[in-house]
This record gives sequence, structure tokens and C-alpha cells, in this order.
Amino acid sequence: MRRRGARGFTVIEALVALSIVLLGLLLAVRMLLESRQLFLDAERRAQDPVVTVTLAQLRKDLGESSKTLTTSPIWTNGALALEGDPAGTVLYQQNDHDLVRSVLAADGTVKSSRTMLRPVADWRWRTVQSDLVDVEIEVELHDPVPRLRTTPAELKVKTRTLSLRVALRGFPRTRRW
Repeated sequence: MRRRGARGFTVIEALVALSIVLLGLLLAVRMLLESRQLFLDAERRAQDPVVTVTLAQLRKDLGESSKTLTTSPIWTNGALALEGDPAGTVLYQQNDHDLVRSVLAADGTVKSSRTMLRPVADWRWRTVQSDLVDVEIEVELHDPVPRLRTTPAELKVKTRTLSLRVALRGFPRTRRW
């Protein structure tokens, strides 16, 4: 109880005010953590189109090719040469940490070359049958925003394996099977 003319807050009033301030701070921290998670999810979604476009291009090139110029029944990480593209021979290979797609002219010169995916930890392929190809690509994943409490185990680079099994069908709009 307050006496007349007493100034200041009682202990109970100070505790109530402090608890209200702490509750507000807890809500603000929770909102910050949720917004951080939203930004991380947006970053992952922004990087996924590169992977999606690369897989779509690889699937298209494999599907439109009439045969592979290089065959291997066991997994290999060498270059994969595909014949049947009107532009020329399509060559996929890993250069350092890049997956590179090159188009070769009939005389073997490079007409065009571009990096399809980066960073690639591993690239491997095999021919299951004469017209069936398996491809696996291991993509390195990095956390775009470092965490506050990061342990050495969490600093390791994680990989994601992308797998394709595509039948070679020849030129588009032709039916081979």
C-alpha cells in the first residue's frame, strides 16, 4: 500500500513491469529467429532453380541423344559424350568443382561451353544398357548464414546426391520405343 505522498514504485509494480518487458523481449527474439529461418528457406529455394535447370537440361540432352559415344557399364567420372543433337556432340564433364556442358562440332572443336552447376563434389555415370544411362551428381551444400552456436561438426560441407536414369530416344518428336 502506498502512503500519501510516497514516490516511486513498489517492488511488486517493478516486478510486473519487468516481467512485461521480458515477455516482449522473448516475443521479439522468437520473431527474429522465425524471420531468419524464412530467409534461410528463401535462400535454399533461390539456389534450387540452378539444380532444377541443370537436371532438366541433362535430361533433355540424354533423351534427345541417339547414343553415347563413350560407354561404361561401371560407374565412371569421365566425360559423357552424347551423339544426336543437331548442334553437334554434347559433352558433359567435371572440371574441378564445376559441371561443364560443351557442344562439339563435327571436327571436334568446341562450339560452345558453359558451366551448368557449381560446386560439384562428384559426377559419375554409367550405361546400364545401350540406350539407358544412369547419372549421379553430388552437389556441395553450404549454410548461407552461419549459426551463432556452430560446432566443428556442423562446419563440414554437406552434399546432396541428384540421380537420373534416362532412356536415349533419339531426336525430339521421333519414336524409337
